[in-house]
Amino acid sequence: MSDKLVSSPRTLSIRTSRLILRKAREDDLEDVHAFLSQEDAVRYWSSSPAYSNLAQSLDWLETMIASPHNGVTDFVIELINTDYGSTSKPRPGPVIGKLGCWDNTDVISFILNKSFWGKGYAADALQAFSWYMFAFTGESQDGRRKTPADKLIADVDPRNKRSRTLLRRCGFVEFARGGRTRKTHLGWCDSIYYELTRERWEFLNGTSSGT
Repeated sequence: MSDKLVSSPRTLSIRTSRLILRKAREDDLEDVHAFLSQEDAVRYWSSSPAYSNLAQSLDWLETMIASPHNGVTDFVIELINTDYGSTSKPRPGPVIGKLGCWDNTDVISFILNKSFWGKGYAADALQAFSWYMFAFTGESQDGRRKTPADKLIADVDPRNKRSRTLLRRCGFVEFARGGRTRKTHLGWCDSIYYELTRERWEFLNGTSSGT
């Protein structure tokens, strides 16, 4: 569960003990390019190879910033910096990934800078995001009331063992498979579909959304 949720009139941020899930900003470019340029990070996440120049990452970032889902259901993952330096407040930490639903569906997308793999950050982020999607109610960007989602779905390449392990760890279960579902820089790829329903999330967390 998220430790703290901070809202603004149009967007919000989700805070855990180590991470902040927040809207993307223009000054995130260098950090975003760091993971979009890693072949290992984008191999099964993108339909294109790793970006080779900053302009490609800028186009991607500008698209995310312009989206109505930015900071609403789609977030960058910022690592909390505990180094206060000479100030009374910690300086912003690096953006180490991205997680969320980037369109009007319940399909999630996530990517993490390879330098931060194996530290539990992806699980922290996904568990906090799941709590937000299933348990949090509040005002959405267009002023309508946000209601708990019914489910979250992930489409994963069978070869992506790390993501499959992450999803299972966070309560997702496989519900379908498909062959040659999309064509990427790797060629035709298959899919395993994972699902986490609100009912299952509530059971695993011993909570209820109150709906």
